[in-house]
Amino acid sequence: EPWLRTALSTLGVEVVCKMIFHDNFLHGDLHPGNLVVTARTPTPALCILDAGIVVELRPRDHAHLVEVLGALMRHDGDAAARLMIGGASSARGDRRSGFATDAEWEAAQADFRAVLRGITDVTADESFFDNVGDYTRAIFHAAARCHVKLQGYFSSTAIAIRVMEGVASALDKDVKIGRLAVPWVVSSKIAAREPRAAADGDAHGNDDDDGPPWDGRRL
Repeated sequence: EPWLRTALSTLGVEVVCKMIFHDNFLHGDLHPGNLVVTARTPTPALCILDAGIVVELRPRDHAHLVEVLGALMRHDGDAAARLMIGGASSARGDRRSGFATDAEWEAAQADFRAVLRGITDVTADESFFDNVGDYTRAIFHAAARCHVKLQGYFSSTAIAIRVMEGVASALDKDVKIGRLAVPWVVSSKIAAREPRAAADGDAHGNDDDDGPPWDGRRL
């Protein structure tokens, strides 16, 4: 039924966004075979199977991921590229990222920023998440060419978002993924700025907020 396909499409997007932005606890093997519809009426519900592989980030890494995705959603490719380059450089401890001279590394950084600006210029009239598969592929190719070593959690998150995009679009080709994702990104950025009682090493922190409402649906 069309209404059920639309409801499940929306629910699937919100499930993945909640895992990424609110819970910081991402299923590491999302694919259609691990998604089961457990209720159809009156309230559709999904169950995610096989949680043997999960991704859980340190608060600092989670904040960095949210900042990058937030910049892409704001269509600020330059800021997203600088955040990615900064995270990669600190992780490698390599001032030139494998290039022989500073000039070569600076040129590679400029190239990477240009790619990200090109992506966000194209998405000026849409959301980054609405065609995330094509855009993340371009980002990964540019990162390899420019020696920008992305953190592993970018790959895990990109795969989860790509699966979400494919499943949601198959159920409802008109689903607006970006519109559904924005409240979760905003909520996560606000939560990251609030004082937390937990220590920096705690992956969850003190989080009593349930995030954006989901109309009684079970996530």
